[in-house]
Amino acid sequence: MSINKNSSPLKLPENCLYCKASFGEKDVDLVDEIGGNSVYHLTCHNCGVSFIFHLVLGREGILSVGTMTDAGKEDLDKLKRGENITADDVISAYMEARKANQRK
Repeated sequence: MSINKNSSPLKLPENCLYCKASFGEKDVDLVDEIGGNSVYHLTCHNCGVSFIFHLVLGREGILSVGTMTDAGKEDLDKLKRGENITADDVISAYMEARKANQRK
């Protein structure tokens, strides 16, 4: 998928790395961009798995580093703003993990 969220010439994966479903525009969020560096959060609409991609456009070419994550876009926005993790955040994460384990 071409990135239409900004003017970057870089490209993100077109398909989910987990279930292979095609990413749509609503699946991609630009978290931060400084110069040639961009951080994107992708959440697959099909399987719900999230990824973080750091794309760097340098003189040597394009570097892309991506990883699967349990962090939501809201979590990345908090980190960007320098907000601390609260006890409520920890309890919420615990409850979500517990729900996910009960579904298995």
